Amino acid sequence: IEQNVYPFQKCPAVGKSRWAGDYGANYPHVFGNFSDSARRLVNFRRPSGVIMVGDATVEGAGGGDWVMFCPVEAGRFGSKDIPAARHQGGGNFCFVDGHVEYFDRTRMQQLKAEPTVTEDYWGHFSL
Repeated sequence: IEQNVYPFQKCPAVGKSRWAGDYGANYPHVFGNFSDSARRLVNFRRPSGVIMVGDATVEGAGGGDWVMFCPVEAGRFGSKDIPAARHQGGGNFCFVDGHVEYFDRTRMQQLKAEPTVTEDYWGHFSL
């Protein structure tokens, strides 16, 4: 494991990467801006529907950074920190309420789409 990277920050499926970690936090919807603290559980209308952290990658780099942007924020920030489909074409995601789900290829596509009131894994309409 790379220097200054804790084992819990590394997804075993990635192997060595030059990035800090392979899981990304839902930024800025769950963890706020860099100067803000994380949002409180009571601030979410549907904590079981909003991703808190999950498999992430820097597009084209193989490994992940420590954040993961929704499609709206990725475009606004010009970021390539996106959800990763590294487990048989899918990814594992932990939600604000603490449960974890595997997203297959079809559900991974939903993460790339603009959030809607009924499909809002990012928290646009849940805060």
